[in-house]
Amino acid sequence: MKNENTFLKAAMTHGAIMGLVLILLSVVNYVLGFEVAKKLGWLSYVVIVLGVYFGQKAYRDKELDGLISYSTSLGYGLLIAVFAGFITGLFTFILYQYIDPDLMAKQLDAAIQMYVDMGYSDEQIEEIVSMSEKFKSPVVTALSTTFGFAIMGLIVSLITSIFIKKEGDGFDAAMQEIEEDKE
Repeated sequence: MKNENTFLKAAMTHGAIMGLVLILLSVVNYVLGFEVAKKLGWLSYVVIVLGVYFGQKAYRDKELDGLISYSTSLGYGLLIAVFAGFITGLFTFILYQYIDPDLMAKQLDAAIQMYVDMGYSDEQIEEIVSMSEKFKSPVVTALSTTFGFAIMGLIVSLITSIFIKKEGDGFDAAMQEIEEDKE
């Protein structure tokens, strides 16, 4: 088995890759506008699921010689999502704070129009808007993005770890270590 100190470094690498793909997807959605973003929103979930799954699989196969416990796989997948969430949250902060400070207002206007189209009453829309005003800050949005990724990463990892885990025969592993020590 290779050096287990690679856990954090490998999770950061996989998280960074996933975070950069999600940022690229966000930029495409930003450039194409709200209507396209609504239609392609599900794609970010696919990226998260595939990013966690393939990150866990790569760690198992490249760093742990093909063997990983359920709990290690779960922790690794969660860590990937947390790092990706941190990177994406940082991008979100920069986007709302510096690149397009009016973006939150534009998104709120689009949401209000969606609620009007869905037949919500003025009182219901006003209540929704007043609730969203409490969370209308680039810092809060970035933190909630990071926290949301952690929750989603936990859920995804709970499922993907079932398929990723591969535990070897303890006897064979112990005998292999004894043989290596003799040499």
